Amino acid sequence: MGCLPRGFRRKYFVGVLYLKIHVDVQVSKMNKDAQMRAAINQKLIETGERERLKELLRAKLIECGWKDQLKAHCKGNQFHLQDKLIPLFLLVWSSLEKL
Repeated sequence: MGCLPRGFRRKYFVGVLYLKIHVDVQVSKMNKDAQMRAAINQKLIETGERERLKELLRAKLIECGWKDQLKAHCKGNQFHLQDKLIPLFLLVWSSLEKL
């Protein structure tokens, strides 16, 4: 590093230090977000509100025809992915039912 311009090492070190601090702050924010989501989810379960919201979402999706439209869209496309889209749709729909 002897051929590098004067002050480069310090600028490089400061840049790396800034990046490390920035990453640490972002990880901390993600951890706080995850904790907040877990706390909210727990309260929703305790109050029974989660189940009510899940049923409301399922009813609204059926009411607006989302399930039928997506199924028809998947069947209507003649792409080579068609065989993969329908099982994916069914997987997503079944996961909604499990919520």
